[in-house]
Amino acid sequence: MDKVLLHCCCAPCSVSCVEPLREEGFDITAFWYNPNIHPFKEYEARRNCLIEYSKEIGLPLLIKEDYGLKKFVKAVAEDIENRCVFCYEHRLEETAKFAAENGFSAFTSTLFASIYQNHELMKAAAEKYAEKYGVDIISIIVPATKERIQEIAKASTGYIYLLAPAKVSTSDPAIITDVPEIVKVIKEVTDTPVVVAVSNTSAYSSVNYK
Repeated sequence: MDKVLLHCCCAPCSVSCVEPLREEGFDITAFWYNPNIHPFKEYEARRNCLIEYSKEIGLPLLIKEDYGLKKFVKAVAEDIENRCVFCYEHRLEETAKFAAENGFSAFTSTLFASIYQNHELMKAAAEKYAEKYGVDIISIIVPATKERIQEIAKASTGYIYLLAPAKVSTSDPAIITDVPEIVKVIKEVTDTPVVVAVSNTSAYSSVNYK
C-alpha cells in the first residue's frame, strides 16, 4: 500500500480527497503546514477544524505549527501580485521534504482539487520539489476545462487521481464533465496511470461550477 502525504489547506477541501484515495487503497496521512494563512483567527479556525475532522474519520494528522506572518509579509511585500508563487512553493516544498524524510512514497495537496488555484504555478513547484526530494506527485483532477485538466496532468509523476462526482452542475460549456472524455484529454499529454473514483456519497456527489 502506497503511503501518501496529503497536504491539507482546510477540512472542507479535504472531504473530496481523503475518502476516494482511501477507497483506492492509498494509506493517507494528512499534513497541516500553512504559514501563509492570515490572520491568526483564520489560521487557528482552519487548523482546529481539520483536527476535529481527522478525529471523526480516523485520519492520521501531522501538524507542523508555523504561523509565519512575518516571514510571509517579508517574502511578498515587494511583489504582492505574485504572492501565490511563494505560497505554493513554500508549502509544497515542506510537504515533499517531510514526505521524503518520513517514509512516504508520494505527496499531494488538496490545492490540486480546486479549479480556482493556479495549476501552472503548482505544477512547477511540485515537479521541482518532487525531483529534489525523490518522491512522486499524485495529481488530483476534478471536472474542468481541457487546458486546466492537461496542466494538472502534466505535473503528476506517480498517479493521476480523477474525482468524478455523481452529479456536476455547470453553466460553462468549456467544463468537461464526461469521465471517458476527461481520461482521453489526460492521455493526450501523459502516460501516467489514471485512477477514477466515481462517488455517490453525500460528501462529494454534487459539485457546482460557475
